[in-house]
Amino acid sequence: MERACNKCLHRHNIDTCPPSKYCYDTTRRAYFIPKKKPLKTRMANMLEDHITIGKLTIFGDNAMHFGCHYWTKKFGYICWRLPLPCGIADVIRYGKKHQKIYWKPLYFWISRNATPWASVFFIGKKANPKEWALSRVRKVAFGWNYDSDNPEHYERLLKIRNIL
Repeated sequence: MERACNKCLHRHNIDTCPPSKYCYDTTRRAYFIPKKKPLKTRMANMLEDHITIGKLTIFGDNAMHFGCHYWTKKFGYICWRLPLPCGIADVIRYGKKHQKIYWKPLYFWISRNATPWASVFFIGKKANPKEWALSRVRKVAFGWNYDSDNPEHYERLLKIRNIL
């Protein structure tokens, strides 16, 4: 059986073509060597990644904006945002002409499922004023330790969410 080589586009007999980094290997699958990414792209990718150390997860400069959460058995997730400016990865990748470094409000909440809409304690009114107000209602309704996956609790959470 003959197929085109990935590099030179010549037709080779797969059975007799020696496996190399540019041709088909012995399993008859074509594979490619990825291009080496520039240093600034690798640095930006590292900043956008997340790191997990035990029960602590630190998110990078992505949609979480350097957010962290830590799991505890008693309270659930304790979530907060690190005091770092956002958009660093985009400035590294695209330059200051096209992107700007910006600031997001800091927050701290305690939640059963690491989301603000299930939080029972919330600091950071500027980050999310609605959830800041509703966290007090959820604390009175559920207390500190409740199961957010329980269908009965979930229905009550949705009702509380629609108050404001």
